Amino acid sequence: MKHTLLIITALMLIFGCSKEPKKVPEKAPTTTKPALESVKEAIGERNARLKAAVYLKMSAFSRSGLIEQLEFEGFTTTQAEYGANAVGY
Repeated sequence: MKHTLLIITALMLIFGCSKEPKKVPEKAPTTTKPALESVKEAIGERNARLKAAVYLKMSAFSRSGLIEQLEFEGFTTTQAEYGANAVGY
């Protein structure tokens, strides 16, 4: 009986089982920027972002070429630049 109790106690120590609950550290406050999806964007900006992503899947563009293509499609310069920035250009 003592031998079994000793083995169980040893296993509990090895695998971290104890009578006291483990303390979970508090999360530090985050200072990251909100995700793009959580940022309110105008409809024109959203459409420019989506169209820019489509263009980049179809073909390679420079930043200026992508902006020019978006402007050609009817987006304003501000919307085109937003779209290019939103996809990483």
